[in-house]
Amino acid sequence: MGKTVQEVMNQMDDYMNISTPLAHSSKRKYVKVIRLFLLSNGMQFDSTDINRFITEKNKTKNCYNYKYAFKYFLESIGHKKMYEDLRGVKKKPRKKVFKYVSKEIMGNIINRLPSRYRHMALIQLKTGTRFIEMATTRAENIDFNKDPDLIYIALGAGLSRTKGDKGRIGMIHRKYEWVFTKLMKKPFGYIFLDPKCENYGEDRLETTLDTMKRYYNKELQQAGEYYGVDNLSSHYLRHLFADYFLLAGGTIESLKEVMGHVKIDTTLGYVSVGETIALKTLKAMG
Repeated sequence: MGKTVQEVMNQMDDYMNISTPLAHSSKRKYVKVIRLFLLSNGMQFDSTDINRFITEKNKTKNCYNYKYAFKYFLESIGHKKMYEDLRGVKKKPRKKVFKYVSKEIMGNIINRLPSRYRHMALIQLKTGTRFIEMATTRAENIDFNKDPDLIYIALGAGLSRTKGDKGRIGMIHRKYEWVFTKLMKKPFGYIFLDPKCENYGEDRLETTLDTMKRYYNKELQQAGEYYGVDNLSSHYLRHLFADYFLLAGGTIESLKEVMGHVKIDTTLGYVSVGETIALKTLKAMG
């Protein structure tokens, strides 16, 4: 290809930033896979070399993610069709079951969390934000004056992060203003992350967020198990927000916008209260 490894990696990184909605964590993972491949196999390669690399990695892990990294790499260097010749056995993932949990039980679970994670869980449950959006919420992006009943949060603005770096607005009821008042030590900066994170590079910030998410999910899981809720996590809270939103009278179409989904099918996958809503509607009909 006549280019150095770094030049090829920069080309791939530029392609992913411009042409894909990938989250930073996914981009970082795929870049690592390709860098490892190029360094171990050199700059001359074909589908045989890539398949050999994927097969070796599949000895202990699911190789699908390794294969998927090559999708963006091959597209970025103009060999999109080569991806179709690659092997890769995608193991059928164990489908997680997200069951409806009452607000009362969730209130008990949240109160059982350490104070730092208690506030994070409460905001997520009431806004439907993703972990990355909630964890990088910034004081200067919170608007208390736009609406008398709601607090507006600009997600993906400035150093705030969101999936695919697409900015959107999160909203939470005014009665939770006390949470932000307690968390906001200054009128600017992250409200959950240590102030020194302001000066972190992308990789170090990603590592910090990964560590926070791991401990956060561990605390959620333990608190959930105490009340009989299995596999509770930050993503589970997003599913519960969707349920609560619909039970309060919201529509699927408006839920799609609130959650920042591109396709309505994605939103439908978050809902687990269809039968409950149907029964509630039938009873209201008399």
